[in-house]
Amino acid sequence: MEGKQDETLCERGEGATVEARGLEKVCRLGREEVHALRGVNFRVDPGDFVVINGPPGSGKTTLLNLLACIDRPTAARGRYHHPAVTAADIAGRRG
Repeated sequence: MEGKQDETLCERGEGATVEARGLEKVCRLGREEVHALRGVNFRVDPGDFVVINGPPGSGKTTLLNLLACIDRPTAARGRYHHPAVTAADIAGRRG
């Protein structure tokens, strides 16, 4: 699957808000495509307490890896704002 990569997915945002829109992650297992995430929208505002809960294989770790910019999404729309991540940090991780 060819997804459209939004190069502004991870950039320094204002305040402590973490927000991501339209996150998708597709992994290939041989000839098969596994959709780990499909169109996930996620937002955490200052002072929020968040729990990510779900059964095994539901995409919790995948979501956290994308939010932490450890992994790249297959596709994303909009922007991800994180006060501690700069565009240069992401460019270095994508190399």
